Amino acid sequence: MHSNMMGGGMSAYLKGAASHTTKLLESFVHNLNRLEAALYNIDGRIERTQENLAKLRLDHAEAQKNKTKGRGKQGTE
Repeated sequence: MHSNMMGGGMSAYLKGAASHTTKLLESFVHNLNRLEAALYNIDGRIERTQENLAKLRLDHAEAQKNKTKGRGKQGTE
């Protein structure tokens, strides 16, 4: 599918909260592998993002506790 006769080829666009692009080639098997890899990578990105968000939530909650404790100490000094 990726040929000069087609104006430089075709791409597959996966749209959701974020868009992902993969170039398509002449080989059907390679195109399936590319699409599968793109989908696999999305799952991994989602998992890493969820883990990072969970860590950020914990850090934020801890920072809020420390901030509250800090204000209490300042008021008693």
